[in-house]
Amino acid sequence: MKNTIIISFILLVALSSKAQSPVISLTEYYTNNFPYSENIYIKDIEGLFNPFIGTWKWQDGNTSLTVLFFKTEMVYQNDSKVKRYRDKLYGKIRYVKNGREVFNTLINGGNTLENRSGMPKNNVMYFSFKDPVKAGKYGEVYITLLDNNTKIKFYLVNNEGPKFTFPGEPPFDWEFSMPRRTEFILNKL
Repeated sequence: MKNTIIISFILLVALSSKAQSPVISLTEYYTNNFPYSENIYIKDIEGLFNPFIGTWKWQDGNTSLTVLFFKTEMVYQNDSKVKRYRDKLYGKIRYVKNGREVFNTLINGGNTLENRSGMPKNNVMYFSFKDPVKAGKYGEVYITLLDNNTKIKFYLVNNEGPKFTFPGEPPFDWEFSMPRRTEFILNKL
């Protein structure tokens, strides 16, 4: 009976304890070519994402672009190459053209922007853009911090590379539900 209790206790302790994920800063991981380690946590220890976080707005008459950036900590990434945790920046967008709201993901929509660059380089971060109006339409957004982090430049482009269509399919749609290849300068609210 005593052996059963001891074995049960050891089994309980073994099952309830889990290995800790090593925590590495963004700078250490992305600039020092940190060797891959499964379940590593790449954390924004230095606060490199902080200048991007918040609400930004551009307006010209009754046309406006509002972007909200926020950080989510310890996002698990599990694909065929990587199993790790990392802090990520996401964004939501509201775009109004000529007084008509084209789309608004600020309140109830999904994340329109997802950080892809890992960490800022020369005040620039690269995001994937998921068009909330055109299903399956993706692009890239470059965000540049300006004027002591009081403004950003927002620049949307199509993903790089060739575009293929099969016979009978419509040609590739180069346009988004908001302007592409246009620089918007947004002010921090």
